[in-house]
Amino acid sequence: MNALLTIFLVQQGLVALRGEMERRNKYATAVTTARHARKPVLVVGGPWGTSPVRKLFGVRAHGCGDICSDVDPMACAGCSFVPGDIRALPFTDKQFGAVFCSHVLEHMDNVQDVAHAWKELHRVADSVFVLVPGKDSLGGWLAPDHHLWVKEVSTTTIIVEERPTGNIYLVYSDGRYAPTQDRENVTMRRHGIRRSVATFRD
Repeated sequence: MNALLTIFLVQQGLVALRGEMERRNKYATAVTTARHARKPVLVVGGPWGTSPVRKLFGVRAHGCGDICSDVDPMACAGCSFVPGDIRALPFTDKQFGAVFCSHVLEHMDNVQDVAHAWKELHRVADSVFVLVPGKDSLGGWLAPDHHLWVKEVSTTTIIVEERPTGNIYLVYSDGRYAPTQDRENVTMRRHGIRRSVATFRD
């Protein structure tokens, strides 16, 4: 039993380390991409988040970007803050070279909200960089306000699974989404998606 617990704790430690490295790499890539485009970088979802531990030790999850937008001003404390809802961002089309959005989409209530958010991120920026918890993360399972599982398939497409219903959708950068009829193929295979989907919705 102790051996199994040790293995589990080590595995979760590796998951957390991988997530932190991915966060740093994606943020750095977003900044570099925006600089090459000679445009600012937008952060949606402040670096302080809702974690009391980060605030206690004064450790941000990531940088502020040039502009930080969130519904909660405290999430962007110390950043150049513009209040905004990810589903209706207060910025012009392609105003930013890149947008970085970490651990926000899984908090949306349903696929409709994610579709609006995904479309908005692509509307305001040339490039979109998102980070979401995977199903191998214990924290992802235990967080009470995580309503969705989200997985990035490409730069323009994500898979969204509604936890309460188990329904799975493909969501596209133009705001369209469609339920998939092939759960195993979409959730388990990392390469390629069979487009066995119903009529698109928006």
